[in-house]
Amino acid sequence: MARLIIPSAPQLHFMDLFRALLNIFNTQGLNWPSLKHPITLFPHGTDGIMALVKNYKNQASKDTLTLFLPAYYCNNAVERLYTLNTRIIFYPLNKDLTPNWKVLDILAHKYKIDIFTLVHYFGFANDINSAKTFCNNHQCLFLEDGAHIIQPSGAIGLHSDVLFLCLYKSLALPTGALFHYRNTSLRQQPPFKRTPLIDVRWLSKKIILRLLAWTHRKWPASLPPTHADSGEAIHFNPDKTQTALSQFTYQLILSNQQQLTTIANQRAANYQAFSNFITGLNNKKISLLVKNPPKDTVPFALPILVDTQHVETIYQGLLNAGIPVQAWPDLPEYVKNHPTDFITANDLRNQLLLLPIHQSIGNWHNDYIKKTFLELL
Repeated sequence: MARLIIPSAPQLHFMDLFRALLNIFNTQGLNWPSLKHPITLFPHGTDGIMALVKNYKNQASKDTLTLFLPAYYCNNAVERLYTLNTRIIFYPLNKDLTPNWKVLDILAHKYKIDIFTLVHYFGFANDINSAKTFCNNHQCLFLEDGAHIIQPSGAIGLHSDVLFLCLYKSLALPTGALFHYRNTSLRQQPPFKRTPLIDVRWLSKKIILRLLAWTHRKWPASLPPTHADSGEAIHFNPDKTQTALSQFTYQLILSNQQQLTTIANQRAANYQAFSNFITGLNNKKISLLVKNPPKDTVPFALPILVDTQHVETIYQGLLNAGIPVQAWPDLPEYVKNHPTDFITANDLRNQLLLLPIHQSIGNWHNDYIKKTFLELL
């Protein structure tokens, strides 16, 4: 079992904990920076997508909806969506993770598309303007998957019908996905049921993790709740959309909201430091997936490409050193079974690694990761 020395997810600040407990019965409303339309909170992103599909089915009086998803997508979410009698069409991506619009047009003429999904991978804005044009041309809903976004920038959220952010993946939260509805008719009502219950299991783990991190000693990777790309190991009822969100979690979201600028700056600084380091190595074994992100980007992680001969060695070497490097959890079965149709998705699944750059990564962590990389290369 791997043992970590660096937190795989943001640590819980005790000040946020105190604020959440102090205001646990407060009913203050939630607004999110740069989002001007109604918002709703769900426990997880897939819960909100499932609610959207059900709601749109009812509005359109359809038994089945056709949902377009990129081939590079988490299989766990796909399996849940299949339970809604949804026809899912996977579309290929270019090497820069933008949709292959030429193939998409062919698919859209073959299948009557209801919902098109554009993913902003790892916090980097995708091709929003082309997606808007595509959705207008084919008269379908435009869903922006911002699971890796915490602070929308640029055109994110300005043109889609629905945008969602999985806040629990980037902030110290047990759950919490924010859905922003420009098309207000699609909003789920009521937003969620709040209960004053505290997420005791998550909270106890976070406190233990915070104390262990101070010691710079390794701990079992199974101990902390890891909201990585795959999220914490969550046991879903595939037939039920979850709508419960504790009041404690809600107050933690409000507390984190006050610090978004600081969090964003720390993530951006960590990304810049690591990307400069990787570039400076000038090593053919590894390269950056995104070389020049826009200045206002808030990265989720540092995605690096490793050649197939060394990816397993580097992955295991980082894990053995206690660094929570991650790979994409799994691809949809259809995508894996048709590798020639989805070359980019399968290549990325085999070659892409994610290094942590979250706001709890400090100078000591930065130096340790760089030192480990130099030893492995």
